Amino acid sequence: GFGGRVLIVTAGLSAPEALNVLRAGAAGILHKHEGSETLCEAVRRVAAGQAYLEQQYLPSVLKTLQPS
Repeated sequence: GFGGRVLIVTAGLSAPEALNVLRAGAAGILHKHEGSETLCEAVRRVAAGQAYLEQQYLPSVLKTLQPS
């Protein structure tokens, strides 16, 4: 297998699209207009086995974790 970790760099995702890429195995989502420092931090975190998620996606992700 590939064994790598994926950081999605995007022009923008809807909340359902963000959830789909995370469910598909992406380790993080970053908007392409973020600065180089933020990009480097996101890459470092993902490479270290951590997740990176921009604030705008947190509410929808947390909502899916709540019991129904």
